Amino acid sequence: MKTAKRRVLSFVMALLVVMTTVFGHVDYNVKAETTTEKTTSTIAAWQYASSADGPTQLPANATTGSGTIKVEGATYVAYQKNGFAADNWNTDCSGKWIVSVNAVNFSDITLTSDLRTTSNGPANWKLMYRIAGSTDWLTINDSTRTLTSKNIVEEAWKDFALPSLLDGKEFDLAIAVADEKNISGGTFSCATNANANVRNIIIKGLNSDVGNADGEKKTVAIATALAATEGKFTVKGVVTLIDGQNIYVQDATGAICVRMASKPSDIALGDTIIGTGSKTVYNGLPQLGSGTYEKSEGLTLSAKETTIDALTTADIATYVQLKNVEVTVIDDNNGAYTTPNITVTDGTNSIQIYKAVVDKTDGTNWDVQVGDKIDIKAAVGINNTTLQLRNTSANEITKVSSTPTYNKISEALAATEGEFTVKGVVTLV
Repeated sequence: MKTAKRRVLSFVMALLVVMTTVFGHVDYNVKAETTTEKTTSTIAAWQYASSADGPTQLPANATTGSGTIKVEGATYVAYQKNGFAADNWNTDCSGKWIVSVNAVNFSDITLTSDLRTTSNGPANWKLMYRIAGSTDWLTINDSTRTLTSKNIVEEAWKDFALPSLLDGKEFDLAIAVADEKNISGGTFSCATNANANVRNIIIKGLNSDVGNADGEKKTVAIATALAATEGKFTVKGVVTLIDGQNIYVQDATGAICVRMASKPSDIALGDTIIGTGSKTVYNGLPQLGSGTYEKSEGLTLSAKETTIDALTTADIATYVQLKNVEVTVIDDNNGAYTTPNITVTDGTNSIQIYKAVVDKTDGTNWDVQVGDKIDIKAAVGINNTTLQLRNTSANEITKVSSTPTYNKISEALAATEGEFTVKGVVTLV
């Protein structure tokens, strides 16, 4: 039996050798296909816990995602009864709530929204859209909604499918007055008490920006975003600075600021994130505005060792290290600043660490003082045309240990006078 098994095994091996010889290399590894499902995500939403949390004026940014809301053909009153409220609706039926969103990388877009009006306010409403760059409003089929009472109609539109023409586009969506009728059957009046509300506006879509086996969004090199004058981009980078809503990130091609729509609480220096936003430049700082993000991994924060005179605008938002520079100015406005502005020099060139994050030794004096030599790891910032350094943590600034300089004993012996510092072995006490 053992001999038979050996013969079978030998035959199989010989057959494989023949197949390899005749047909070339044979790959015996079976590779599993990787598929990634699209997921429904919120593109933009306006939802508030209470009326007190709502905006006092329009336009207002989305509370989730990225977008704005405003009203035309009416006067915004306030965020009341947990909804955006407006009166003085134009009797020519031109009034509309307008939400502006960017649905790049999204498809199968839907709208959910509540609706309310007063007895002499507009009763009939419809949805309209226009793609960015166009001035023409187009009515969406089967979108008309009729209010018959003053009570709020929750989810007047619930997961309402918007035209596929909007997939992947930047567009305006209007909740618009459809005709002149009020809920009593008469004609609505353009009056201060002709009130209409919208609330809980949610725009969702299938995220088609999923491009790898880990379910992460497709990204472009940061250099691509830097080269553009406008447009929405998604980049992956390692965090070089955290400054409130401003998060600096870098990859192998460059660095940029992702200006978040709200201050994040779960991002740390050195984290890898995927940030999405619209390209702008603010006071010389390239950034992706109205940014959103997701946590990622795979990148490591490392500082490029450089000098003050070697820094250029190409270094903005990148993580750098300056060694053995001297502190010349500490400006804390007589103690009024919680983060002082510290100026350092290499003897020829100077640069400021703006809003330096630095500890105090005794609650009064800063850990670093004028005259100290320090090493700095920081991101490069800019204010208009002036380059700065920005740090996130106090441990990015370290004092350089001073090593005394000694004279040779022979130098002291040869001199007739002068002050010398020598180092030697004690021969007599």
